[in-house]
Amino acid sequence: SLRHPSDIATFVKLEALDVAIAKVQRSGGLTLSLRLCSLAEDCGERLMGSGLTDSDLGLASSLHLFAAFGIDTPVDLNGRQFVDSVYASGVEVKGG
Repeated sequence: SLRHPSDIATFVKLEALDVAIAKVQRSGGLTLSLRLCSLAEDCGERLMGSGLTDSDLGLASSLHLFAAFGIDTPVDLNGRQFVDSVYASGVEVKGG
């Protein structure tokens, strides 16, 4: 998993990256996550998505990011059943 876009450059240089895992909450939100995914894409790296114990708001932001970058591999988005979100509710995933 990557925390910051600069991690991509380091791992690509070391040839230590098989797939870049994007986690919106771990990366500090959508702005850094967008930069991270763009840089990974520019470097020709595969992207996968993940997010654990996110609220509905966090889940929605992750889903939008993953869709924007065409991430269609199975993503690890679980744990939201443990978080009661006061900001958003009723996020429903349909058709995958």
